[in-house]
Amino acid sequence: DIVYHTLFVLEQKMLEQDKLSVQLYGVAPGWNHLNEFKSFFKCEVNVPDTPEKGEHFILAKQLLCV
Repeated sequence: DIVYHTLFVLEQKMLEQDKLSVQLYGVAPGWNHLNEFKSFFKCEVNVPDTPEKGEHFILAKQLLCV
């Protein structure tokens, strides 16, 4: 869902991916699906290297209704 909504907003706002970077919070640097996630984007995808922004990021623990 995150990939779809992010790409949809970029398209609707006519933003060029190669001029942006994505900051992915809430996952560990060794997340198993990171390469697959990155493959959806033309821009750089960064994962923070600190636990409080990575796997212990407080907002990652929130349940969202979309």
